[in-house]
Amino acid sequence: MNNSGTHYSESSPTKDGLYRTIFDKATDAILLWEYLGEEAGFHIVEANTMACERYGYTREEFLKLNNKDLNTPESYEANKSAGKLIFESGHGSFEIVHRTKAGRPIPSEVSARLFNEGGRTFIVSIVRDITKRREQESLIRQLATYPISNPNPVIRTTPEGQLIFANPASAPLLLTWGVKQGDHLPSHWVNILRDTYASNTAVNMEATFGNQIYSLNIYPDTNDGYLNIYALDITRRKEMEEEQKNSRDYLEKLNDSLPETIFIVRRPERHIEYVNKQVEQIYGYSPAECLRRTPEFLFATRSDYMKHSRKVSSAIRHRHSMLRTEMIQKRKSGELFPCEVIQTFSRRPDNSLGIITIVRDITEQQKIRAEITRYQQDLERMVAARTQALDAEIASRQKAEEELRSMYEREHSLSSALKQQIEERILFTRALVHELKTPLTPLLTASDFLENHLTDDTARGFARNIRTGALNMEKRVNELLDLARGEVGTLKLAYRDFDLVSLLSEIADYMGPEAKRRGQHLELDLPDQPVQMRGDPDRLRQVVTNLLANSFKFTRQSGRIKLSAVAEPDGALIAVKDSGSGIEAADLPYIFQPYHRGQTSEKSRLSGLGLGLVLSKMIVELHGGQIWLKSAKGKGSTFSFIIPYHK
Repeated sequence: MNNSGTHYSESSPTKDGLYRTIFDKATDAILLWEYLGEEAGFHIVEANTMACERYGYTREEFLKLNNKDLNTPESYEANKSAGKLIFESGHGSFEIVHRTKAGRPIPSEVSARLFNEGGRTFIVSIVRDITKRREQESLIRQLATYPISNPNPVIRTTPEGQLIFANPASAPLLLTWGVKQGDHLPSHWVNILRDTYASNTAVNMEATFGNQIYSLNIYPDTNDGYLNIYALDITRRKEMEEEQKNSRDYLEKLNDSLPETIFIVRRPERHIEYVNKQVEQIYGYSPAECLRRTPEFLFATRSDYMKHSRKVSSAIRHRHSMLRTEMIQKRKSGELFPCEVIQTFSRRPDNSLGIITIVRDITEQQKIRAEITRYQQDLERMVAARTQALDAEIASRQKAEEELRSMYEREHSLSSALKQQIEERILFTRALVHELKTPLTPLLTASDFLENHLTDDTARGFARNIRTGALNMEKRVNELLDLARGEVGTLKLAYRDFDLVSLLSEIADYMGPEAKRRGQHLELDLPDQPVQMRGDPDRLRQVVTNLLANSFKFTRQSGRIKLSAVAEPDGALIAVKDSGSGIEAADLPYIFQPYHRGQTSEKSRLSGLGLGLVLSKMIVELHGGQIWLKSAKGKGSTFSFIIPYHK
């Protein structure tokens, strides 16, 4: 459990078992409370094995208890302020007296932390039985007249904070306070001592002295007019608690990063006790909407749920460790979708059965299967139709039949060869990108290191040149990879709502320094009001940046480049206009073709593979838009594209 959610899990069955084992094998009781309002108070929503053993309740009985049920009446009244402290600071530690199911009181030390999840308020508390510690403290008080040999700090003060006595073990506390016998403690501690003495109630608190953390028990003795402070070094315990918390947090984040939805259901209750955040992407439910419910609401019908439950029960009876099935599931919107379900079974320490379910959406895989099946059927129909026609004319058109068969075989051979060439090109492109990118990472790292550590200006200049060249090469490699993705239809857009005016303003701010460095003037002509769009702003940023960079290259010093946008009825029209050298008429038909860099003398000023405009065209068309160019030699160029508001 951590502040990011109300569930327990790992990224795999093995890790989930380890995480749950940490929770259930903890030597302290761990309780998760939900705040239901001022009148209803706190109710328990989770308890570990130690809590069940200590208090004598089953987990199901725990889930029916509130904070009054678990406390003695006297302890509940005396510690009402503890809840207020937790709400104000988000955490707190205090002592309280709990009672077991049989009514036996248990002095307890509680360390609690507040967090919110999905609009609900929770408190996770680690409860330590301090019965033995109380007995030890009682013994310490009995032996207070002989504290010198006590290995733990023992201190006596007046209600005004004057130090009367401190044994040798108290040296770290006195050093931090900067006091010796007869001195007064710092004002903050004096206030604590006065309040404790005035209330005549023992106080337990934690405080840090140097590198050590101590648990302090302050006992007022109003009869004799002093206070005794008994301290216990709890540094190691705190370190272990922090290690345990960090381990839970890490495993929780790792599990939420997986692309599949993971459910954990405990039998015999059959309720979902954990689900990762990916349930929002696949099913449309938040984790809070799934917890403490049977999985029936995820199935298309109740009969489907019962049928699958029987299949799971059969696998468990036959001692199978895993069950893999394909089925139809239902999203929150009511949409049905196919999925692959992998379930593993593990026995818990309390003899309950944990079922870990991994759900993967296979909609796309089934579409591919259906396409393959349709293609095969179409091919079979084509072959059947052609065979029938040939059979009807076989007597008179034997020669034609042979020619058709020869043509078919040639067509099939060419199709296979073309497919193989496409696959080889894809593999080559991927391998080329990999081979090019592999040396870039150490090259960038080394050049960055050299630039930051070399003192010679000439050497640093060389390091900067190396880094600039590596960055340019990385950009070309990324362009090559995007082009390959576009050609095979795997270049995807991440649609979301955004303001076009803000996006173009950010791009102008980003590219402005480059224009200034070149001695050029970058103008911005945008609507006064926001223009709301739905598309992939990162890819559109790539288009505008490519067009601006292209204009920078072809515009000489003191030239002008203008970035403008107009809200048209059907979409937003964006244009990049420059006063550069323009483009030869012979090059215009090929300007959006890959690897074309023009035939003019200006090509000596170009760099790269000539992929920027090709990628820009791909991205614009993926948005459902169009891109075009108006240019003439010596009269500058204007690249324009229009993007629909919604696709």
